[in-house]
Amino acid sequence: MSALTAMNEPQLNCIPLPEKLIRHASESREAAVFSDVYQDDINIVIWQRKLSDQLVRAANEILKTHAKLEVAEVVTATNVHPKLWKALGDSDAVKVLSDDITLLVDMFCCVFDLKKAGLRLTALDRAMCPRFHFDRIPCRLVTTFHGVATEWLPHQLVDRSKLGAGNQGK
Repeated sequence: MSALTAMNEPQLNCIPLPEKLIRHASESREAAVFSDVYQDDINIVIWQRKLSDQLVRAANEILKTHAKLEVAEVVTATNVHPKLWKALGDSDAVKVLSDDITLLVDMFCCVFDLKKAGLRLTALDRAMCPRFHFDRIPCRLVTTFHGVATEWLPHQLVDRSKLGAGNQGK
């Protein structure tokens, strides 16, 4: 989960960030780490969870039958199941996956006091966001059920010359 602040000025890539703006990651194998997102010095929370064998099998099965999987819905913790069943069919694999997504939606909505959340479930065969960027989503929860996970770069490893106009359209 990551709280992001948009940088509107491309010339900021030439200015070292003051220490007070440097944010850090909070990582844990416990779901309780989500509440760390409210700490001033944290801009990403990483829950290093291990997927159950049953969930891994379910994700693999769904990908075999839905290679071009693309679901986008506004959901609540109470309507994830019917929305995924409608999109993917009613199967044991879909139930296992929707149980896990229900838990994630419930946690996300609880942490941010939301009634609903946007859900995007997509099978990717390439990077979804191949270029480093900022977006205007205040917080997003990203999880990977199969394959390579999302990469996050700490501040000191970001090449800000590639942001905005500094990228020269490349």
